[in-house]
Amino acid sequence: MKRLSILVLLIPFLLIACFGDDDPTDPDSGGDVSPYSGSFICSSSFMSSDCDYPAPAPPATIDISIDGDVMTIENAVGLWEENLLTGAATSNQTCVPVGPPLDCDRCFYYAFAVEYATTDSLWGTYTVTYPYSDECGTDECSTIYSIEAVRP
Repeated sequence: MKRLSILVLLIPFLLIACFGDDDPTDPDSGGDVSPYSGSFICSSSFMSSDCDYPAPAPPATIDISIDGDVMTIENAVGLWEENLLTGAATSNQTCVPVGPPLDCDRCFYYAFAVEYATTDSLWGTYTVTYPYSDECGTDECSTIYSIEAVRP
């Protein structure tokens, strides 16, 4: 009985020793999360626009998740090229009501194209595209920003 009590007391320590570092969010623990994943502080500079009203800049903080060859930036999903340290991700189309003078639902999607300098910094472009809309009577147009991002 004494041996069984000692064994029961040792089991938690053995489990912690064997599995305690198995945190999948820690890139050094052998989990599935890429060391290039994480939150980044993003700065942007307007490059160009052929829209009557340029689209807003990207958010000041962007969240990036990389799992295998899939990259997700905010809600945009695309391809990650580990050997090139580059990725591109495009969001689904979103439509929002627009008041006068258009009075229609105007749709858009955004895309990121990034290249990592290190695991803690990247640069690239953020593009917002408004597709052609017969309902709104508008042609396709895009606004492009250059971006640089670093970990906080």
